[in-house]
Amino acid sequence: ELQGDHLPVVMLTGLDDFDSINRAYDAGATDFITKPINWELFKHRTRYLLRAKDTFQAWVEAEARNEAIVSALPDSIARVRPDGILLDFRPGLGELSVAPSAYGRTISESLPELAGPQCMYQLERVAATRQPFSIEYQIQVLGKPIDYEARAVPIGENVLIIFRNISKQKMFA
Repeated sequence: ELQGDHLPVVMLTGLDDFDSINRAYDAGATDFITKPINWELFKHRTRYLLRAKDTFQAWVEAEARNEAIVSALPDSIARVRPDGILLDFRPGLGELSVAPSAYGRTISESLPELAGPQCMYQLERVAATRQPFSIEYQIQVLGKPIDYEARAVPIGENVLIIFRNISKQKMFA
């Protein structure tokens, strides 16, 4: 159930000057209706606000489901701009991680083991074509080879890259 900042509030007043309107919205009003009340308009605005509340609640629930799914994944996930600038990174259970200072730098600078130029080329391609791509690569961790798959998919204007450790699959292939 929505509470606090997410609860729609309609201000009803006999004042309709800009200062009163601004104060109502600054105080948290969702809508503002002046007297005398046009009941037909009030009915439509109320219906609209309740639909907006329901839509917002559905969005909150979808975000919670998505967060639960992402949290359950063993994969590392990065969100990057089409030019390769790292926006977000969620480490998975694997060996990949980035320092907080990596945000705002290119993915090839942030994760140099990604074979930077190939990854940058693929990022530009997915951004331009809006088609997903997948590459496999190998890194060395403490002298041990680890195989990864990087899948990139467009998400809005940006690109989401999912890094999966596929060493076990490669071993049994």
